[in-house]
Amino acid sequence: MPDNASLFSSLSKMKVIDKKLLDEAWMETKESGRSFNDVLLGRDLITDENLGKLTADLLKVPFVRLSSLTIDKDVLNSISEEMSKNKKVIVFKVDTSTHVAMIDPEDLATINLIKKKVGDKVRVYYATERDVKAALLNYLTEVSKAFDLEIHKEGVRAEHIVNTILVYAYQARASEVHIEPMADHLSVKYKVDGELKEIVRLPHGWREMLVEEVRSMAPTGIMDFDIHGIEIVRIAVSGARFPSGEKLVMKLLTEVTKNLGLVDLGIDEDDLKKIRESMDEPYGMVWISGPEGSGRTTTAYALCRWLSAKNKKVVSIEDPIEMPIAGIDQIQVNPLTTPSIEVGLQLALEQESDVIMVGEVKDLSVANLALKAATGGRRMITTLGDSDTGKTLNRLFEMGCEPFSVASSTDMVVSQRLVKKICPSCRASKLGDVAIFLNSLPEELGEKLSGKTKIRVYYGKGCDVCKKTGFLGRVGIFEIMLLSEKLRNMINIKSDGESIRKEAVSLGMKTLAVDGWEKVRTGQTTVEELSRMFKD
Repeated sequence: MPDNASLFSSLSKMKVIDKKLLDEAWMETKESGRSFNDVLLGRDLITDENLGKLTADLLKVPFVRLSSLTIDKDVLNSISEEMSKNKKVIVFKVDTSTHVAMIDPEDLATINLIKKKVGDKVRVYYATERDVKAALLNYLTEVSKAFDLEIHKEGVRAEHIVNTILVYAYQARASEVHIEPMADHLSVKYKVDGELKEIVRLPHGWREMLVEEVRSMAPTGIMDFDIHGIEIVRIAVSGARFPSGEKLVMKLLTEVTKNLGLVDLGIDEDDLKKIRESMDEPYGMVWISGPEGSGRTTTAYALCRWLSAKNKKVVSIEDPIEMPIAGIDQIQVNPLTTPSIEVGLQLALEQESDVIMVGEVKDLSVANLALKAATGGRRMITTLGDSDTGKTLNRLFEMGCEPFSVASSTDMVVSQRLVKKICPSCRASKLGDVAIFLNSLPEELGEKLSGKTKIRVYYGKGCDVCKKTGFLGRVGIFEIMLLSEKLRNMINIKSDGESIRKEAVSLGMKTLAVDGWEKVRTGQTTVEELSRMFKD
């Protein structure tokens, strides 16, 4: 495998990462003894896929992204699941040769072992460890068949059913599992890419046993679950009682979820550079707004993770803690020690913290305390539930925040949404009528489409990789307002938020609509998804 120095040298020559940031990462590698790969990913300087491509180039072997492929079951079983798991190898295609993905293509002993199983014609590819681990779940039986076999197995216990529910939720990339009691059955649903879909119906008699089993597995509401030795997933459990019985919700926090960085969110390179430059300032306020489910907390976590990787002490106050993040001191609001966000913020200010994240500001007292901390030498990050940057400023005025305090402490306001991403394995394009699109899109996009009658748009045809949906994952749509002197002056005189937003646009800010259209134009999402975003 490429050593740290080779990787650093290649990235330095390519100039794809800011030199200062790259040098800081290299210094951390030398001081800590960690691999340069881990430091780069931890500091959110490169995506797992792009780092994989670079590693493959250095190894002089082809790169493969297994998550974008449909792997035939018979091909996968060319070698045993046990061997795939132990050696971290995946057979993904067979033609005149057997095509094998490995995390260490220089492991000749394993390559020779594979040749004994499948013959001498083996072509080796490099795949990242994250990708190989996820691909191991292709060995699982089809979901409905698996549940059917489990339920009718002699001696089956509630533990086995819960394990099956969670393993298949992980395979489906579900963020949540819902177990809902119905009149004559128990409905198991997975939330994937923001949509809740029923996966299986279990006999009604399992209701109390499953609830009791989940409660025993997570007595504190949190449990760590082993996914077939592939990954330990943290699961947050909550419940609510209804006349038909107790409904359970289990949130899955996977390595991918926990390690999402700024480069993974969908922020374009120009805005990403501006964000990093702004966050390099030692103090100031960042407001991140968007409706529930827009990914605003994920963005806040990504900012905190990036600052933590730069050796900043980060403290968060949350109600509840949505995701445990390594390297961040997270304070949970609870009646005994921290009865409110305000008390938690005061505790955080008493510590020697550089960065404080407040889960959500809901009242004036917390807003004022956060603004005061931001002007007093702390980097503050928090979220609000408003729809764009202008409305965020209006909300602060309506809460009673002093305009001078907002203007002097705030350096960035972010508004965002999430849209579904087109599956790269079945992406196709077609010419569409501009007139039809304009009926469902914001008026400001009319200028971008002026004079055009047809434009090329993209969609997913549906394949095995995306479970015939045409979509795979979600991507953020962003509006990022960096406060200039002129914008601060407008806030000082309490100008309307929309007027401030319009001025920010004249100074070069991309709106949600413009950023969304850019993702449509480049084939990341569909016109329909963008239209849905503005209807919601």
